[in-house]
Amino acid sequence: MTLFRKNLPFRRYELVYKKQIYPYPVLLVSHGYSLFHKEIMKTEYALPLAITDSGLWSIYLDRAKWKKRMQNCYLLFLKNHGVVKEFRNQFEKVSRKFLFFSASLDRDYTTLNDAELLALYEKYNEGYIRSFIYGEPLAKMLKDYLEQALMSSLKKRNGKAGSQEIFECLSIPTEQTFMQREEQDLLLIAAGMTKTKLVDHAREYAWIPVDYNGNPWTIDHFRREFSKLNNPGIFLEQKRRQMQEFSRKQELALRKLDAGTDAKFSALRDCISLMDRKREIYTKSHYHLQFLMREIVHRLHISYQDVHYLIPKEVHDCLAGKRCDRRILRQRFLSSAYLTDGQSIEYLAPSQESFVRKIIKGNSEGKMLRGKCAYPGRKKGNVCIILAHEDFHLMKEGDILVTPFTTPDFLPVMRKAAGILTEYGGITSHAAIIARELHIPCIVGIPQLMDRVSSQKVVEMDAAEGIVKIQKNMS
Repeated sequence: MTLFRKNLPFRRYELVYKKQIYPYPVLLVSHGYSLFHKEIMKTEYALPLAITDSGLWSIYLDRAKWKKRMQNCYLLFLKNHGVVKEFRNQFEKVSRKFLFFSASLDRDYTTLNDAELLALYEKYNEGYIRSFIYGEPLAKMLKDYLEQALMSSLKKRNGKAGSQEIFECLSIPTEQTFMQREEQDLLLIAAGMTKTKLVDHAREYAWIPVDYNGNPWTIDHFRREFSKLNNPGIFLEQKRRQMQEFSRKQELALRKLDAGTDAKFSALRDCISLMDRKREIYTKSHYHLQFLMREIVHRLHISYQDVHYLIPKEVHDCLAGKRCDRRILRQRFLSSAYLTDGQSIEYLAPSQESFVRKIIKGNSEGKMLRGKCAYPGRKKGNVCIILAHEDFHLMKEGDILVTPFTTPDFLPVMRKAAGILTEYGGITSHAAIIARELHIPCIVGIPQLMDRVSSQKVVEMDAAEGIVKIQKNMS
């Protein structure tokens, strides 16, 4: 049965994710969400729509249904305040097996036949989906709901001016992120406080910038970062004291909360920690997956880009002897759209794609550039759009960084930015957290930002109000 129907509520679909990225393995995320809704929430899964333009992959969701799913996750939390911790424990259990298997993909494939290679590919997909249901869906949807509910509650009680600082203090987990852990470990090496060598450190953390399909860091990257470290012992002590002070400040703030609000902030911090742990696990797995995908490329005689535009069933068919049509894969990269119900993936015919694109484009017209304040401040500057690591060289000191969202490898360009604007994400997203650490004005979750702003524009942002004004073209 076809997934596409003209009466699907495409007018309610809104952009939730956009990046220069291959569809695989990110398409497995939809399968994970589908399984979560079916097995845990006992609800149907709203059909996501994915659109690709010259490799820029965008995912749209029925916003009304997404909000309903968020509310369902909140109701689950109200019944059991420890549900996020339970999911974290289960995720650690199942992801440990998955990551152990993923690491085995860095191997010699010459002794394997095509059927054995396919078995590894399918085992990876199954392990990914089965572990993912505990790693993201609940944490992501409950986090988004709690952010909105808690911020609204704080504004009513403390006013707009004071609520932002209180929220930041109460929402940030004290558990180290993997980026903080890498920074600390590098400082320990520079300070001579560990026996670990730089080459071992590089091997341990090379995966960080991979995200889904990116390139790992090389030893040269770590040598450059190592050479920049001055007085590492003093810096480590400063970091330790800052963490102690923050923990003390957070503890004092928590004492002023009623039991219900305390439980919500605790759950929010648990969600953020689980999301960071999820990113660590899957980025590592994507790093190991690259070895398997290169071997599939070799067997099918197609490009590394093309293999990521095959859906899992097509990989099965091609390894079984069916010819891969490179023209179709090239067209999927240039311009394509698909729907998925979490079980199957259906690329739309040209007439269907045109129908959907027209509606989606209409959805973005007339909307103001308004988002959520992540760190206050007013800035005016030239727009620099960054979609991937390959664009980093475009960023100049004092530019306004405009991007769908940020990942850990964005840190060098974020440090150059006068202001940061992201199309999606909340006030506990990666961009928001880093902006607060660097004291850079930042607005996140701006609908249709990437469609309305170009690199030839000058923008003025008032982050405290969450407003972006497009002023003129650059001179």
